[in-house]
Formats: sequence, structure tokens, C-alpha cells
Amino acid sequence: MPTQRTQNFNAIKLTTSNNLENDIILNEINGHLHINNDPVAISGSFGASSLSDFNFNRNEIEGFNASIVNSTSITYTVSSSDSGKLIAIEHASLITITVPANLGAGFNCTFIQKGSGQITFSEDGTTINNRQSHFKTAGQFAVASLLCYESDKFILTGDTI
Repeated sequence: MPTQRTQNFNAIKLTTSNNLENDIILNEINGHLHINNDPVAISGSFGASSLSDFNFNRNEIEGFNASIVNSTSITYTVSSSDSGKLIAIEHASLITITVPANLGAGFNCTFIQKGSGQITFSEDGTTINNRQSHFKTAGQFAVASLLCYESDKFILTGDTI
């Protein structure tokens, strides 16, 4: 078998979702698909220039949502649909954010305290960690992010006290 060379700047590496640790490399140089270094012929070829114009036709990128949720409520329970969102809460009274279980590792969202009401984060079957044991926003216009790094375990970071 001839020696195969991979030039990383001309290849796209995809890792399969199965647990077999197989890599798929699409390589523009020879127009072949390599699965675990075994070539599989494909028709056509593409290069980095083919990837320069992305148009998602207003579809979201999976796992990313840059939309803003505005709320004036004094209570808010985070849901899985909030992942990737910016949640802006404006109220004069204390605001309680409840963080429930089963949001999934990789969940993340950011909160803005728009009003004078401080935001407090509350656990519900979850664990919220903060390096300094801070679980409230520091004041008006404070920003705090909630990141799930493991099932039902979160880190709260940002302008907190």
C-alpha cells in the first residue's frame, strides 16, 4: 500500500459519535475519504475555498442560540431551551433563578441584572459551584454565566457576590 500523507491545512477531521474512536478525514488533495487510514473513493472534491461562504438560511447552529430572553418576573426557572441564550431580567425586587436537574452537560446561559433587584441562583437537584462561594449578582448591570460541566453540576461565574 502506498504511503498516505495528511496535510492538516487541507483536511477536515470528523470524529464519529460512536465510542470506537474512529476518525473520518475528508481530503481535497486526492479526493478520497479515509476511514482509519483505509481509503474509500468518493466523487468530487472540495477545498477550504468551498467552505468560505456559510449560509444557514436562518437556521440555528446546533447547541448555540444567541437570542435574548427579557423577563420582569421575580422568579425564573432555567430550562434546556435556554442553553446559549442571554437572559436579561429587570425588576426592583430580589430575583430567584432556579437551576433544575437534567439540563445536560454543556448547557450554558448568561444572565444580566438590568434592574436594581439582585439575582440569586438556587439549586433544585443540582450543585452550583463558585470559586468564591458567590451566588448573587453584584448589582445593576452585573452579568453572570451558568455553565454545566458535568451532569447536574454547574459553575456560576461573572460579576457575583
